[in-house]
Amino acid sequence: MFRAVCTFFLLISIGCNPNNQIIEDIEGDWIAANLTEEGVDQVTDLSTVCLSFRNDHTYNFHGTLRYFESGTFDIRNNTLYVVPTGEGSDSIPRTMELITISTDTLRILMLDENRERVLTLVRPVL
Repeated sequence: MFRAVCTFFLLISIGCNPNNQIIEDIEGDWIAANLTEEGVDQVTDLSTVCLSFRNDHTYNFHGTLRYFESGTFDIRNNTLYVVPTGEGSDSIPRTMELITISTDTLRILMLDENRERVLTLVRPVL
């Protein structure tokens, strides 16, 4: 009986884990809508920039200039942890802050050489 009660509460705690909900919320495909650096909009062609998260904790990122990255990800306390694992990757873990997560908008804060960059992504219109 004790084992059954412990198992029940363990399953409830895993199911209620807010990080699991965030992962479910960001799962799928996203396309870039805006990029700011130090609060200033960047004039950059974002038409090729997209990010996909899968439920097996893998991601694919297509950037500008034919840049491609794939790897694994995890989320803890609104922090996105990514580890590139694709061919030719450096496999250096990176962290980014998830500023906004909604059904149609994802905003990610990144630091690049101590400069704040915010990438805003939206769900593609089908």
